[in-house]
Amino acid sequence: MRGSLVKGKHLRKVVYKAVAFTSLLALAGLSVSLYKNYFSKSKYEADEDLLQHSRRQLLSGGEHSCPDVQEWESAGGFVLIFGGVLYLFLGLAIVCDDFFVASLESISEALNLSEDVAGATFMAAGSSAPELFSSLTSLINPNSSDSIGIATIVGSAVFNVLVIIGVTGVFGGPLSLDWKPLVRDGFFYLVCIILLFGFFYDGEISWIDGAVLVFGYVIYVSFMAINSSVFAKLDSWTGSKKKEDDVELAEMPKAPDVAFKFQQTVKVTAIVHDFISRLRPRQARLLQTQTRNPLIFTQIKSFVSDDIPVSSSDCTPTEREDQEAKEQEQAKEEEEESNPFEYPSVGTPLDKFLWASSLPFYAMFSVTIPNCSKPAWQKWYPLTFAMSILWIGGLTYLMVDWVNRIGCILGVPAVVMGVTVLAAGTSIPDALGSIAVAKEGQGDMAVSNAIGSNVFDILVGLGVPWLITTLQRGEPIQVDKDDLFKYMAFLFIVLIIYFSIIFVNGRKLTPFSGFVLISIYGLFIIYTILSTVLSGLG
Repeated sequence: MRGSLVKGKHLRKVVYKAVAFTSLLALAGLSVSLYKNYFSKSKYEADEDLLQHSRRQLLSGGEHSCPDVQEWESAGGFVLIFGGVLYLFLGLAIVCDDFFVASLESISEALNLSEDVAGATFMAAGSSAPELFSSLTSLINPNSSDSIGIATIVGSAVFNVLVIIGVTGVFGGPLSLDWKPLVRDGFFYLVCIILLFGFFYDGEISWIDGAVLVFGYVIYVSFMAINSSVFAKLDSWTGSKKKEDDVELAEMPKAPDVAFKFQQTVKVTAIVHDFISRLRPRQARLLQTQTRNPLIFTQIKSFVSDDIPVSSSDCTPTEREDQEAKEQEQAKEEEEESNPFEYPSVGTPLDKFLWASSLPFYAMFSVTIPNCSKPAWQKWYPLTFAMSILWIGGLTYLMVDWVNRIGCILGVPAVVMGVTVLAAGTSIPDALGSIAVAKEGQGDMAVSNAIGSNVFDILVGLGVPWLITTLQRGEPIQVDKDDLFKYMAFLFIVLIIYFSIIFVNGRKLTPFSGFVLISIYGLFIIYTILSTVLSGLG
């Protein structure tokens, strides 16, 4: 019952945010289309130029043509397509969170990767899978613009910095941030932006450009492999680590009283289990792989796992039995939460509607993808990985194609659709996860992950598709450099604003700072819409 309610609330949040955002874009696109086709022209000219205008707008983002718009689509059928896109967003969130990330975690454990390397490779791939496949799909789909995948990556980067970090500050602030991961992630992200500026300069993407990004990712992973030792060396030079650990460990019990230690152990165990059980699978793994101070978490785990002799006068067998019963009940609740087919007897009508809406996806995924997070299927993680890839690829292909179709119907450029609708849609699951983590006091981890995921999106999400496609085609990829240059400039400005806010406040992220970042994203959306309107009028 509890699991179904949690699942329903998660689905409701996804739909709320996705509907609100895509409705805004639909209204803006419809307004642009109506103005250009009915107010600025005669009815005859509007009907004559509608398809040509849509094709011309889409062709500005690449070589592919825009399919003919059907009469039912122009008459309002695009609303149904929007609904389909929202439904695909839900499917992507389910397959990534419940299956793909679990397989990547198993692969990381099988390869015995360190936490830093696993977080920068397989865990990052699980978090950024929609963006990666959107980029690849836009290049292999004959009806899609080559630039829509690039725009999705760029728009997702803006969303991650402004919205994800913004909501982290609002719900988790004020937060004191460690300067070392800030500088590390900021440096690599700045290098990525500079590289993209250079690649877009001539409006062509060659295989060399893709190879440079892939090689840059190899360098990034290599650094992450020695990240802990580098940070430790920096701490030894500055002495900051010792001070930080002393503060965080000061409240841990050190008295020789074993009864007191047992009581504190029970409390810490309950806190850790309760915290992790509240998170969805991705956030629970992120806590262990990307937290700013893994030493503290490791010491807590070691502390609660010690075999502690307990005096019978201070802790009776009845108390131990009660504790075991609570743990068994908690395990049962966690198992119920992992069962998506349980009817939510408790919850609002909307919760039940969303539960019913998710059933087709869960039915298809459960039949075709072995759930390696369950003991019976743990050894099947390679098949889980492969089948998840196929599902993500198929859903993303449809999503990009339908968003591209909406752009054709409304006369909205492919770059605009990618940088807004696709970017927000593929990033909403991460945003919801960051909110949950921030509420539990782990906002520092969410901030670091937001910037780090942008590095992966650019180096891998663009580098791999560019390299594969250019080698397969035997010719460069043509992109709309004018529009992309504007968005790249905005990426750079956003990065400067973000670091200015953080360091001016003494490396603190406050709720006010969060509201400022979210407001800037609102201005970004307004600018995107207005530039589309003015472009149409011109």
